[in-house]
Amino acid sequence: MSPFHYLSILSLNEFSKILELYDIHVSRTTQAKILRALRNNTYAIMNHTYSVILEDYICGLTDHQLSRNDVHLLIDYFKPYMNV
Repeated sequence: MSPFHYLSILSLNEFSKILELYDIHVSRTTQAKILRALRNNTYAIMNHTYSVILEDYICGLTDHQLSRNDVHLLIDYFKPYMNV
């Protein structure tokens, strides 16, 4: 199995449930944008230097409704799946 396989098969409904686990509430459109950003930046999820940039980008997508800490926790959720 490819290490990026989990993100590529994750549905928007499943992703929405993950966001709920972290008490993150954003519109469905914003959820799709965040998921797309994560899928397109899997290298950044695994690399701390680039993950900071990805965190900034995702915070910008939400008009800074999300704190950097929330986004950081979300990215950390996916890190173990990148090392499969």
